[in-house]
Amino acid sequence: MQLHSAVRQWATKCWKVTGAGVHEVDFVAAGNPTAYLDNMRFVTTQTAVAASGDAHTDTRVQVGETDVSAVDPGTLVTFTATCTDGFVFGGWKASAESDELLASTQTCSITVYDEPVSLYAFAAQPWEGSGTQEDPYRIASIADLDKLDGFVNGGITFEGSFFKLTADLQASTDAPIAGIGSQNTAGKSFCGVFDGNGKTIDMGSTTCDGLFPTLGYTGAEGALVKNLTVVADATAKSTSSQSKVGIIAGMCRGSIENCTAKGSLSASNTYDGGMGAIAGVLASEGSVTSCTADDVTLANTTDGVANVGGICGVYGYNSHIASCTFSGNISCGNKTRRVGGILGTSSYAGIVRDCTAETDIAGASELGGIVGYLTNGTVDSCTFTGAISGTTHLGGICGEANSGSNDIAIADCTAYGSIASETESANVGGIVGTAAGPMTISNCKALQTSLEGDNCGRICGMVETNWYGGPTFENNEAIATMLINDELFDESYAGADGMDGATRKSPQAVSIEQERYDKMVGDAPFAISAASDGDGALAFSSSDELV
Repeated sequence: MQLHSAVRQWATKCWKVTGAGVHEVDFVAAGNPTAYLDNMRFVTTQTAVAASGDAHTDTRVQVGETDVSAVDPGTLVTFTATCTDGFVFGGWKASAESDELLASTQTCSITVYDEPVSLYAFAAQPWEGSGTQEDPYRIASIADLDKLDGFVNGGITFEGSFFKLTADLQASTDAPIAGIGSQNTAGKSFCGVFDGNGKTIDMGSTTCDGLFPTLGYTGAEGALVKNLTVVADATAKSTSSQSKVGIIAGMCRGSIENCTAKGSLSASNTYDGGMGAIAGVLASEGSVTSCTADDVTLANTTDGVANVGGICGVYGYNSHIASCTFSGNISCGNKTRRVGGILGTSSYAGIVRDCTAETDIAGASELGGIVGYLTNGTVDSCTFTGAISGTTHLGGICGEANSGSNDIAIADCTAYGSIASETESANVGGIVGTAAGPMTISNCKALQTSLEGDNCGRICGMVETNWYGGPTFENNEAIATMLINDELFDESYAGADGMDGATRKSPQAVSIEQERYDKMVGDAPFAISAASDGDGALAFSSSDELV
């Protein structure tokens, strides 16, 4: 831009320039709307567009904080350039030929005097493609990924832009991938759509909070990562208690679909944050669907970790996790709380549905095969297989469900494996360790080989009521061969609507569960048979002798 004749006060209008090349721009003299300043120029250069012959650009410049502002000699004026879809801002120069950038951000400030001042803004197209859904930016190399990281850390969020990965990317040993953007830094989060296209990004042995430390931000719409596999041997970059750590995303304020995480992840402190293979924290209205954590190890390096989940550490209001699978190992310190095979902590109304976890879980309290600590929301049609060991509030589906006045429902879930605690007065349940307050636990099956703890129940270890009421149990079942503190259950306490569930199975369930049981532990330790009770149902019975 050239600013002439600052003897008079000049004010700007909001204006817009379109197309590449040199453009005339009018300034209106303050107090005299008919007087115009001549020879104002705003220059943009889009080399990629010029080569294709498509003048697709629309760049706006604003002087000052409002539409009309005075410009006096000696005034520091800030210019802001915003590029349209398909372009990113390249920087400001004093001349078109200069190799030196005055500023790399979208704003540039200069002091205006009597002599003309030239200021050139440059826009560029950094990748193949135009960033639209039909013609997405194409990421084909580590260098392309580094460019994306540079732009996001420079404050360009790419909200509304589309990306597609066109090749598998493998980080070198001496240059691991440290993520795209930053966490806990305003304006440095990716907010576009990233389609992995069935490809894999191997981040190597890295220190990061996720491939996307922050995906989306409050107020942005449409942030999405899909169809991507990420492999990492990762250590959390964040060390504060609010660390949000994942392999795909640290903080997700959007959606993650059909993605796979592989490798390992460790953190030193997530007490007020969260750690999960897919996302550390899933914010309100966020979603994780059809994702897999395949042979992933989650671990902590100190005792300051909480909110650890195989898929997500924590989720927010109206979030949902659906059709996800975790396999691997979750090993936490002996003071770690709120750990689940799918979700660590649910404090808001949300849904975990149709998920499967196959893992051993070790930690302290509030350990659950699907959800560690549940204060609100629904857990539906989920299955857990594995061994859980800790202090108290240990459950095959949920470690502790504590509703207060909220709505909790746990339905149609199945748990296999074993649960053990050597802590005095520990609450251990085949489905829920501790159920406090009003909630419904229905149509669940506890099929573990054994439960160990002072307060054991085949469905729920301990029931507590509050001002609003207590739990309701409906149509739950447990396998007859389950050992509770090394003894078979006393059938006189069985009941489908009680803490220990019924010991009754349909013919199909007997076959399916016996097959699953045998695959887990080999031949059953007790002889199991099923006999009709006259109404078409079958009841388990077992011998007292090992077979």
